[in-house]
Amino acid sequence: MNFGTIEIICKPCQKCRNAEEVLLKAIRLLESEYNTHYQYEIKKEANLRKAERYSTNISNAPFVIINGDLAFAGRITDVSAVRFILLSMMRNNRLPFR
Repeated sequence: MNFGTIEIICKPCQKCRNAEEVLLKAIRLLESEYNTHYQYEIKKEANLRKAERYSTNISNAPFVIINGDLAFAGRITDVSAVRFILLSMMRNNRLPFR
C-alpha cells in the first residue's frame, strides 16, 4: 500500500517532532488493524511560506500535507484523531486504501 508523500511544514522544534511521532504511530496502528504495510515518504520543510498556498495562518504550524492536501494544522497530539482522519481520507479516495 502507498500513502505517497507526507510533508511536514514547520520550523524544527518539539511540536514538529511530536507531530511526526503521532503521525507515524497512527500509520502503524492502521497497518496493524488492516494487516498491511503502507509505503510513504516523509519530507520536512522549514519554510513556513510554503503553507500559505493552503490558505492557512503560518502561526498554526506544524502543517501536515498528504499527497498535496492539507490534512492537519496546529498541535497534533491525539493518535486516535489522526488515525480517524487518515482513515476518512482513505475512504474518500484521497489516499489509496487496501
